[in-house]
Amino acid sequence: MGTELFSGCSTLTTINDFNKCKFTRIEDNCFKDCTSLKTLSLPENSANGKLELSSSAFSGCSGLEDISLPAAVQSIPDSEFASATNLSSLVVNYRNCSVGSGITGSTNGNFVISGYARATSAANDLESDKSHLFTYAEDKNSCFKDLDDSG
Repeated sequence: MGTELFSGCSTLTTINDFNKCKFTRIEDNCFKDCTSLKTLSLPENSANGKLELSSSAFSGCSGLEDISLPAAVQSIPDSEFASATNLSSLVVNYRNCSVGSGITGSTNGNFVISGYARATSAANDLESDKSHLFTYAEDKNSCFKDLDDSG
């Protein structure tokens, strides 16, 4: 998706219907200052199985509350959702997603990160097999929901 494609679109509230689109990257400032954007759910079906987020694709999206990233997103750049101070839910579906520092600016006391605690699907000891996302949540004292847990 192109640079500044939706930049400043103050009426955009939800992104969840890109399932017929096949793209591999969301470019710089694509959704910059979309302050009314509350829900972000990106499609699984990228053109090459991977979906890259540029380091400032969602800059200024202060209204974001819920983010769901497909397994195609294998890396979250530094400060990607830093403007999202009201974020309550971040779901990451790639098992060992690489996570930059300060990916969210959430000050919401009910903020929950959902993802995989283990870097591999093997039943290894968690201490020796922590995923990047789980380590990030631990470091930030954030609530973490393991997608491997059935409950």
